[in-house]
Amino acid sequence: MKLKLMISILPALIINACCKEDAKPIDGRYPIGITYADTTSINDCTLPNCSDERIVRFKVENLEGKIKKSVLEDSTYLMVYAVSFDSYLNIFICDLPEEFRFNGLEVIISGSLIDACGIREAVWPIEELYYLKISKIEKL
Repeated sequence: MKLKLMISILPALIINACCKEDAKPIDGRYPIGITYADTTSINDCTLPNCSDERIVRFKVENLEGKIKKSVLEDSTYLMVYAVSFDSYLNIFICDLPEEFRFNGLEVIISGSLIDACGIREAVWPIEELYYLKISKIEKL
């Protein structure tokens, strides 16, 4: 009798558990401070990496993060964010001022994320690669 009661209640519990009001929104995959700009236009991938003619894919406003020095390239600095348990957002920084070129430096940054096609190739299919054109940067 108890087993029948549990079996009859179980589907209702499962349905309610899957349909929570506070479910993570679809756009919640990016860190706070990153918003969509233009994700559909076709970019000219032959342009230089930080060209003003590259398409701005996202806007960045007061994004907190750590500056990392590339282990592969001496003058390259980036910020890395985990966007899911197995995917990463790699943001290579254009024209980083000298006073911010420290591995592990915590900053708050604003600017535009531009497409990195033709310059950078994802090592894994779970990476997103962009260049950041800085409009504002501060040490935390």
